[in-house]
Amino acid sequence: MNTILYLGTDPSHFLTTGRIVHCPVIRLIPKEKFDEPLLRAWEDLEKYTHIIFTSKNAVHFFFEMREKIFQKKITISEKKLLSIGPATSHALERHGCAFFLEAVESTQEGIATALRQLDLTGSYIFYPRSSQARPYLSNFLVELGVKYQICDLYDTISDLSRSAELSSFVEESDEIIFTSPSTVKAFFEMYGSPPPTKKITVIGPVTQEALQKMGR
Repeated sequence: MNTILYLGTDPSHFLTTGRIVHCPVIRLIPKEKFDEPLLRAWEDLEKYTHIIFTSKNAVHFFFEMREKIFQKKITISEKKLLSIGPATSHALERHGCAFFLEAVESTQEGIATALRQLDLTGSYIFYPRSSQARPYLSNFLVELGVKYQICDLYDTISDLSRSAELSSFVEESDEIIFTSPSTVKAFFEMYGSPPPTKKITVIGPVTQEALQKMGR
C-alpha cells in the first residue's frame, strides 16, 4: 500500500486507496475580532445579496466570526451563495446551507464565469477570503461594475515548526499531495524541491502553476 503525504489542512475528503500521512505545512490564523477592515465589511452583512466562498476554510471562518462578532445570528438563507467547488459546497451543507451555486471549474475564474451567468441588477456582493488570495476575482468584481465588499478573514502562513516532521514524512512517503499554492510555498521553504523519486499530485490548475514556477 502506497503511503501518501497530504500537505493541506484537512485530508478527510481526499479519496485514495493508500495510507494517508497528514502533515499540514500551513497554519490558518483568523483576523482579530476588532480588526477595523473586518468590522467595516461585516456591518453590511444583512445588506449583501450574494456571498462568494472560495474555500472550505473561508466557510469555516465566516460562520465562526458570525457567531463571535454579532450577539445574534444573522440569517443568510435569503442570500445567493456561490461555491468554488465540492469541498466548499460540503462545508456549506454542514452549516445548513442547502441552496447555492457551485462553479463548474473550481477556480476563481470559474466563480467569475458563474457570476457572468447571473442577473446582478441591484446586487451587493460579499467576498470573504484569505489575505493571501489571488487578485483575479477581486479585479473581476471591479471590472464587473457591481457593488461589492471584500473582507480578509484569515492569514495563511507556513508552519515552520513542522520542518523536521515534514522531512521524516517525505522520506517514508511514495506520493506527495499539494493542495494549494500556499502548501507549495511552505513545502519549498521547509524542505526544498521534492525528491524526483516521489510521485507528485496537485489539486487544481492554480496549484499546478505554483509548482511549475518552483521548477517542478
